[in-house]
Amino acid sequence: DFLHEKYGNHTGGFKFFGDAAGRQRKTSATQSDYLHIANDERFKRLGRTIQYPKANPLVLDRVESVNGRLKSADGTRKLFIDAECEHTTRELEQTYFKEGTREVLKTKEGPHITDALGYITHSLWPISLVQEPKKPLQANV
Repeated sequence: DFLHEKYGNHTGGFKFFGDAAGRQRKTSATQSDYLHIANDERFKRLGRTIQYPKANPLVLDRVESVNGRLKSADGTRKLFIDAECEHTTRELEQTYFKEGTREVLKTKEGPHITDALGYITHSLWPISLVQEPKKPLQANV
């Protein structure tokens, strides 16, 4: 209701991203968050898409997709965080790899906006391995 009240005049449509748990019904609710959004006629009329994976990507994959958009290996930047987004900036600064590992560590504080950002970036720009085609061996004659 709050989202529609605040942005109900937005004409560009809405894209909702979630994690796999959003499909699950919690014991305290008669409907999952996913179903609330999927069935809300107001957002259907405004043009909405919903993306909830059947299974969540690995935390490492989400972190890598965010990092790759913030600054790719070749130095390209495609994701920018507004300076006023203090919580997002703080969480990004406090999400890191355990030294010498690929284990992701992050602050214990919520709301973990970086998790939400990871679901979006992984959904739109998933990390995938690109392998160069193998060249046939040539004999030295």
